[in-house]
Amino acid sequence: MFTVRNNSVRSDMFEQMKSLPTDCILVCRYGNVAAHRLVLSSTSSFFMANITQLPTSSNRIFLPQFDVQDIQVLVDFIYGRAVTVDYDRLLKLVGIAQDLGITAFDTVMY
Repeated sequence: MFTVRNNSVRSDMFEQMKSLPTDCILVCRYGNVAAHRLVLSSTSSFFMANITQLPTSSNRIFLPQFDVQDIQVLVDFIYGRAVTVDYDRLLKLVGIAQDLGITAFDTVMY
């Protein structure tokens, strides 16, 4: 098992942000993940491009190619929460993070 954490964010960021209402829903295979547009767009080139193109009345980003469990782990990582996964899942998450332009996840394999 591997535990990874996004060291580029303050460790208390997740706790502070979870008290604020979310403004974005990631619609995935098998479920949804709530998040904040600002956090997603500041950590991912994919989310930055998609969020800036969303109409202000829309709060959904569709990611049907990804399982909700994998996106939830990546969102937890983005927010600075430590996540523990096995090696095979870690490799899968690295690939998804690359697809989504989450560069902070690149360093977990080194």
